[in-house]
Amino acid sequence: MNFFVLGVFLVVALAIGLGIQALNNRSALRGTYRPDGVSGAATGGANTVGGKTFWVTGYAAGESGESFTLHHGLRAKTAVEVRLTVRADGLCVCIGGATAQVYPLREVLSVHQKTTQVSVNGHPAETKFLHTITFTDGLSLTAKGEFRDPDRVRRHADGKDKPELRFAAFIADLDRRIAADRLPDALSTLRQGGAIAFGDITIDYAGVGGQGRVLPWSVITEVTAYDGRLTIGTAARGERIQVLVEQLPNLHLLIDAINHQRSS
Repeated sequence: MNFFVLGVFLVVALAIGLGIQALNNRSALRGTYRPDGVSGAATGGANTVGGKTFWVTGYAAGESGESFTLHHGLRAKTAVEVRLTVRADGLCVCIGGATAQVYPLREVLSVHQKTTQVSVNGHPAETKFLHTITFTDGLSLTAKGEFRDPDRVRRHADGKDKPELRFAAFIADLDRRIAADRLPDALSTLRQGGAIAFGDITIDYAGVGGQGRVLPWSVITEVTAYDGRLTIGTAARGERIQVLVEQLPNLHLLIDAINHQRSS
């Protein structure tokens, strides 16, 4: 009799456990957390490669501009290839065999940069990156790679046309182009009393806000990006804001806007 009761108890417990697991699974699918606060769905249905990370595998320079080949997946059935061409007025993106989409610079919403410089026994080694370009229609391309930077590595450095090295230079240049294009509008917004958010950093007519504090423009003495961190400093000891560069969209636009406001 005791064995029968024990058996019934185990069956009921197993059923309850499976039911709870099923509910958890459904909840996880509905409420998947993403640290950037952006859902996996694209605005306008353009984000057909959302969630994928591509390797930079090819580079070519032609009359129409630089072109990069980005590749995701090893199996033929699931592999995705993206062709990214740099134009004077923006970017051209071709995903798989689909029709190429041309994005003017104004339709490049943001650039996020994550760069890690590796050292071995105190000597500079590889530079690794994970960069993301997001467009106004919701398309988001994340590419990664690594290279041995000739500016850091004395021996066995990569050639200047290595795809990963050229892609890193392209991303830095794209970030600067976005800054030059949008700085006038950003400064106009600040003059009119508006605010602009760059991730966890917000700038407005009064100053820079972040990490629970606000630094007035008049006290800011420096803004530097070094070793993966952006530092907004003051003359007062400990009065600063410091955040990871990878958390900030359009880094150069933020730096240029801060430098303009603190010196004006």
